Amino acid sequence: WSGVFGDSLESEGYGGELRLCATIMGSGRTLVEGLYSEIGYVRGVATGRALVGEWFESVPSTSLGRGNFSLVLDVSGSYFTGTWWYGGDSTNVAGTWNEPRLSYTRPSNLECFWTG
Repeated sequence: WSGVFGDSLESEGYGGELRLCATIMGSGRTLVEGLYSEIGYVRGVATGRALVGEWFESVPSTSLGRGNFSLVLDVSGSYFTGTWWYGGDSTNVAGTWNEPRLSYTRPSNLECFWTG
């Protein structure tokens, strides 16, 4: 999952980039953290091609500035598809998130806001 993806307006993004850093932890789990379009932060756990996690944005309202997501990387790793929603209610999908990979190079820890 490490690399740079789009954050397009077509997917209700901000028109910048999503930078992800994936690291295999001691438990064998793959932790993924990243930043998108300099406004949002994501963190989650990857299992194979699936990534499930949380997103946070710097907006005044705490209830609308966070939620969850579920993404799946295509077999070639060249794009992902998925959905996102506000809060923890996955039955209330707010939008889709479909983005191409722009780079396979792992961004720096700072570019991903890596805390792992």
